[in-house]
Amino acid sequence: MLKVSGLSVSYGGLHALADVSLEVGEGEFVTIVGPNGAGKTTLLKAIGGGVVPAGGRIEYRGENIAGRPSRARATAARRCSRRGTRSARRPAPRHRRWP
Repeated sequence: MLKVSGLSVSYGGLHALADVSLEVGEGEFVTIVGPNGAGKTTLLKAIGGGVVPAGGRIEYRGENIAGRPSRARATAARRCSRRGTRSARRPAPRHRRWP
């Protein structure tokens, strides 16, 4: 579902991420753990479109989204989730009547 391969991010001359790869399948939960300054937030920002990667690929359901702006990435994710087995929308809450 989400595949990151060879992702690199630099801030000026500082390499925040170098050749990061990971794969998350449908229905999987993943935790990113590491010490301060390890690049956890930078990784999530790069996947979400908040930081421009210096290299690598970010694929969501087989489509390369690395060059897309964050708004387009969110739209693609919503569109795909509506087609899947899970609904992106929550069911309307049922209101309970008290006697």
